[in-house]
Order: sequence, then C-alpha cells, then structure tokens
Amino acid sequence: MRSVTTVGIVTGPLIVLAYLLGSFARWQNPLHPDRGLDDDRAARHLAPRTQQFVDVGLVIVAYWVAEQVVRAVAPGVTFSRVASLSFQVLFVWDSVALWCALAAIVAIVAPPWTRFTGGADALLPVLVLLLYRAPFVGLAGIAGFVVGTVALGSARRGLPVALVAAATGEWLLWILDVYPPWGVPNGPELALWTTALAAVLFARWLRGDVLATPPTADGQ
Repeated sequence: MRSVTTVGIVTGPLIVLAYLLGSFARWQNPLHPDRGLDDDRAARHLAPRTQQFVDVGLVIVAYWVAEQVVRAVAPGVTFSRVASLSFQVLFVWDSVALWCALAAIVAIVAPPWTRFTGGADALLPVLVLLLYRAPFVGLAGIAGFVVGTVALGSARRGLPVALVAAATGEWLLWILDVYPPWGVPNGPELALWTTALAAVLFARWLRGDVLATPPTADGQ
C-alpha cells in the first residue's frame, strides 16, 4: 500500500515536470526582443525542422524519465490502478509514462510561456511516440490519414479522419485482444489515453493552421 501511495505522490509532480519539459524549447526569456508578439515568432527560436526534432526528443525524454522514476520509487507495484481488473492492464510505470508524454505533447501544442498560443501541431512527436509504444495505433492513424486525404482531397481534411481511425482502431484492438509486437498492451487505459490524445490534436487542428496550404505570393 505504501508503494501505491508513493506512485500517487510522484505522479502529479512528474506530469507537471513533463509539461514544463515539453515547453522548454519554447521558453521565452523576458528580455527577448520578440516578447509580446502574438505570432509564431514569439514561440519559436529554432528553425522549424530543428524544432520538430527537438519536440520529438522532449516527448521521449518525458516518457523515459517518468518510467524510470516510477520503477525506482515503487518497484513492488506491478500494475496500473486504471482498469486493473482488465487482462490488458498496463504496468504502472508505463501508465504514468504515457500520461506524462501526453502532458509534454500538450505543452508543445499550448506552451505556457506564450499564454498558451503559438504552439506547434505536435504531429511528428505524436507519430514517433505511437510507433514507439503503440505501433498498431500509429499504423491505424497513418491508414486513416491516407484514406482521408485521398477521399477528401487535402491533408488538412485527412487529419480528423486519422484521429478517429486511431481512437477507433485502439478500441477494436482492445476488444479483439490484439497484442502489439512491442510497446504497451492494447486495452482500456490505452484506449482512454488515445482518445485524450486525439482530443488534444483535434483542438489544435480547429485553430486552422495545421496542415493548411501555405499562402501564395499574391496572398491567395
């Protein structure tokens, strides 16, 4: 019971730290000349491509640090208390690590240093994380994106299809009891986590600039 309490004690700070870590690359010095701008210049001090790879690294680090901390402080606790009666229950360190990684993704989408605006779409970090820990969910999302893009005529319109495909695919994988070749088991907690992730990305998509076609020189 003491180990269970310890997990609860460390989980809150770990999620907060993961959120701050995810936003680290967008930290804005109060003396920075761009401070106060309302566009992406206020949030981005790295080249866009470099920023994407930094974001990937921060999300993976957030996952790994949370996993190692929980393993260290609660070695006697094996399973997560979320859906603990399920056959597909997660190890407690994987559970905490997934939610910490989601906190880091939220920070990329809505960094605190810029009043929660000016963040990135986080698509690349999400894709890498899914292929790393939930490969079948990632593949379902990719398939949905391809189908949606072809059927609806644009990558932007295909993204919501990908999000629905990922969440629905995870639910089907849970019901059919399909285990991935690596990563965490498909089950109730991963289905909940995938749905929360899809909601975060959909909220960011609603802003209108995710996978949008760049304007031409004449502004069209």
